Amino acid sequence: MNYHAYIKSPEWAATRDDALHRAHCYCEFCGWQTPDPHLPPWWKLHVHHLTYRNLGNEQPEDLIVLCSSCHHDVHHYPKRADEVQRFANLRYQPTTIEGR
Repeated sequence: MNYHAYIKSPEWAATRDDALHRAHCYCEFCGWQTPDPHLPPWWKLHVHHLTYRNLGNEQPEDLIVLCSSCHHDVHHYPKRADEVQRFANLRYQPTTIEGR
């Protein structure tokens, strides 16, 4: 699948909207939220692929919503990319209760 064509597709738009809705329009890493409720939620929020293995059929754990600043850092600073990946991995780890 061609990544650039997919990112412009209605299918990606729906997947992206689902991710923004799941994240309540917050950056899932730093907690930033758009300051103006009248701006579209994607104004400074980006949906970042943590993996491309399911491109076109992404699962929630394949994506993370990031503000433009965190998204920039992920692509330009390997240490930040590692931090975001570790954080994202924790989101979908099952929790256990002792004694069960």
